[in-house]
Amino acid sequence: MKNLTKIFTIAVLFAALFPSFGGIKGGFSQNIGINQPNPDNSAVLDLTSTELGLLIPRMTTAQRDAINVSGSPNSVMIFNTTTKCFEFYYDGSWYELGCATETFTCGTSFTDTRDGQVYNSVQIGSQCWMAENLNYDQSAFGNDWCYDGDCTTYDSTYGRLYDWAAAMQGAASSNSNPSEVQGVCPSGWHLPSDNEWCELENTVEADTDPDCNLTGGRGTNTGGDMKETGTTNWDAPNTGATNLSGFTGLPGGWGTTPGSPVNIGITGYWWSTTENGSEAWYRRLDYSSATSIRFDPQKTEGFSVRCLKD
Repeated sequence: MKNLTKIFTIAVLFAALFPSFGGIKGGFSQNIGINQPNPDNSAVLDLTSTELGLLIPRMTTAQRDAINVSGSPNSVMIFNTTTKCFEFYYDGSWYELGCATETFTCGTSFTDTRDGQVYNSVQIGSQCWMAENLNYDQSAFGNDWCYDGDCTTYDSTYGRLYDWAAAMQGAASSNSNPSEVQGVCPSGWHLPSDNEWCELENTVEADTDPDCNLTGGRGTNTGGDMKETGTTNWDAPNTGATNLSGFTGLPGGWGTTPGSPVNIGITGYWWSTTENGSEAWYRRLDYSSATSIRFDPQKTEGFSVRCLKD
């Protein structure tokens, strides 16, 4: 490996120091072979190996954009670690050559590449939901926090709480289905709109709200079929809890900026991407109710986040 590196380095340095040669001349071949005694005449550099690969520069999008490409020839190439794509430069723009794609089947777990945390997922009708609350510590927008500063004991179960600005990450309100708002969600996932929550409810229990406009408690046992069963994480009586949907709703409580969360074990709240004037719609599950509850609180309050697969 060391010899290979030395040979490649010497070849590159020689070409850089003597550009007028147009390659290695003066009795040498016009092309270079590494581990290849007879380099192909059509290639300026012929690499041969059955054990090693070729690594090109690896950098983030921000690092790529800091490259001084003014006046550079076309075809500068990198691997973008942010997008997981090979990219090349041409006439003032970067173009993708090929990208790594995640093989994912809903119902299995996946890893948030931002911090390595693993989440379960569940297929509910045509939607693929995270089956756990998001637990990503963000700092770009708004506020997020954990229960009484204990980010180890509680966050691993209930996740973090986010105000609407942190959940949305600067995106505009959306009630589309899908919302097309990634927000604080991992890549390939998005924050659900009010309409997408309504689709979930109508899938869990038919005719929960066909017109998607009811406020307050919705359905007969819609919330119960979305709640984790038992009273380990939920306080008793955990009315109606069957978790037939697999949503596994958890009671992460709520908070007010910059206060600590309250009602952990009693209620669970989840943001949507949809504004209602100066407020935004949420969904709530309650330990003493079997319904799913829809209201529009102040955006500064801290609620849990569930994400939908794109």
